[in-house]
Amino acid sequence: MTILDSAGLLSEEEKTSYHSVLKLHGHESDHFLLEVEEDQGSIDMNDLDYVVIIKTKATHVGHQKTKAYFSRAGSATWLTEFEEDLKKGYFTGE
Repeated sequence: MTILDSAGLLSEEEKTSYHSVLKLHGHESDHFLLEVEEDQGSIDMNDLDYVVIIKTKATHVGHQKTKAYFSRAGSATWLTEFEEDLKKGYFTGE
């Protein structure tokens, strides 16, 4: 399917890795919808310790299984968690 990331929060490297992970586990890009947005809650953006938190929501289009992953911008930890869920069959019910 597609990656909805209007704010450009995912790096090109993360997008490339995402597609590689899908292929590695037998999925095509059109099997998933990926929605990316900033998720800051009530954090004060003037705080010196301000960190951008990204919410990446993956939805398997065929099975309508969804899961949200939270990570610091640029950390790509969501991708590791997503891959673990692919291995466990979370999205396909295997």
